[in-house]
Amino acid sequence: GAFECCSTCQQAYVGKASMELAEAARKLGEQEAEDSPLRLRAANLLANALYAHGAFSDTARIHKATLASRRRVLGDEHPDTLVSQNNLSTALFAQGQYSEAARAFSDTLEARQRILGPHHLQTLQSANNLASAL
Repeated sequence: GAFECCSTCQQAYVGKASMELAEAARKLGEQEAEDSPLRLRAANLLANALYAHGAFSDTARIHKATLASRRRVLGDEHPDTLVSQNNLSTALFAQGQYSEAARAFSDTLEARQRILGPHHLQTLQSANNLASAL
């Protein structure tokens, strides 16, 4: 989307630009209902920008809230919910919460295998994440 990469060169925004654009997306998202897809996507963008800057506890806090909203609105096994679960797991791992991250990666992998199939890119990503956490 417009807040992730340059429309001309298709390069991802990094550094200060990624944080400023993520903040702008968050502000736009705040105008939406609490569980709106746009607001949740904006929160995810902000969390990813914070992660890239090493703010892992803030990242985990945002991903946890986004995951709770997506579970409530979309259900536990919706692909977007599983993306949020994977993102939270990654933030937990970055904070050194290895056993909690491994459990969450395992849960995500099991759900993705059922829903997306064993050869889907996100399923394979989950397998890799779990292997890294063990």
